[in-house]
Amino acid sequence: MLGCKPETGHRAPSDELGCEAELSSAKSATLVGRSNHPVQEKMSKRTPFAPNEYGYEIRSGTFEGRILTLGATNASDTIVGGATFTNCEFRMKRVAKTDFNFDATCLNCDFHLPKRVSNRYMDRPRLNGCRFHGHYVGFDFGPKFRRDAMGTHRPSPGSLRNCDFSSARLHLCAFYGTSLSDHTWPGWPHVFLDYSNGASWAHVLASSAVPERLKIILKLQPELDSEDSSVNSRCIVSVYLPEIGEDPEALWPLIQDTPEIWFPEKDKKSKVDANAVQSTQQMNADVADKLLWERNRLAPFNLLTRCWLTEVRPTSGGNSIELVFNTTYLQSRVPDAPPEVRLVLEQADASLRTATATKKLTGMVEKYMPMSAFLEEKAVVLKPHRKERGQVILNFDSCKAFETVGMSLDIAKLRDYVTRYWRQ
Repeated sequence: MLGCKPETGHRAPSDELGCEAELSSAKSATLVGRSNHPVQEKMSKRTPFAPNEYGYEIRSGTFEGRILTLGATNASDTIVGGATFTNCEFRMKRVAKTDFNFDATCLNCDFHLPKRVSNRYMDRPRLNGCRFHGHYVGFDFGPKFRRDAMGTHRPSPGSLRNCDFSSARLHLCAFYGTSLSDHTWPGWPHVFLDYSNGASWAHVLASSAVPERLKIILKLQPELDSEDSSVNSRCIVSVYLPEIGEDPEALWPLIQDTPEIWFPEKDKKSKVDANAVQSTQQMNADVADKLLWERNRLAPFNLLTRCWLTEVRPTSGGNSIELVFNTTYLQSRVPDAPPEVRLVLEQADASLRTATATKKLTGMVEKYMPMSAFLEEKAVVLKPHRKERGQVILNFDSCKAFETVGMSLDIAKLRDYVTRYWRQ
């Protein structure tokens, strides 16, 4: 499992006292309650429950004190029919072919990931008093509303109550239909953002002094259109600050007085003085300017990834070059998109860098599809779909985009074409 030893978990502030308990349909199981001094219940011994050669085929029933290893065979596991698991343990073996998103009720269970796992759903199981271990990235927990084929919003069947995430690492995970006070969370350098009421506070933070990378995270919304925000108004998003490429302690002066960014025992963390805050704000402003410049310089090339670069030719002025991209793939989903996009680079030159040599690039280009773009100092480097094609190195002062000769294309319009393509 990746990552360092997790910090001690804490519960979010709550005015509620007392405990919660739930009985399974067949057997009663006392759950870890929510109180001022929660005590971990001593768990009974668990025994392995091995799948058959076709994986698990559980279509109903009640199970207690079992250890299930999902993905242990070459077959897909099946857990449907609303089975109930009490004091069980779920382990994931083959990450690529399995997940924990099954139709079941889980009471006082443990979920273990073997390593960092990304972009999975856990919006079907009904989770109460469960504990989570491992590195979760981009997971969705709880009853998430989705549009069906008829365009109607319907909630997924899952629920999330009184769970303990203090032993997990949670980055960009979304928690639906719940609240911060319902669960035990990992501490700093995790932070939690409560997207209640459509995240109206996000607009305030967008103009604040928090770092640009964190602003990008803050602008992430649940997978809903803006008009749907009332449907899933209760959503919490977790951010593990080291994974956004920033030193958490360097961020602390910028978020220490930001109530919209919460983590357990935030009020007990020592605050820095005004001079340190001002210095950090200036450093952050300088970094933000640099990031904005880099993003703008790379924007047209990132938008044209997966398009064929067909030609590099000098313009009539002699100091500029024109890159011709075949964008016909966009028209398969976006009929008004142009079949070709041209980038004119001023005061520019292009070269092709392979494992053995670097040479000037001009004329027709054979089977070259950029898959990503990055910066080497000020030069833009295009990485191809096949390594042996080499990297295209572009040095230039400025860039303009055109649909056809003489017909300019705004970068925002090009972004609109690409966004509409991927949303289809």
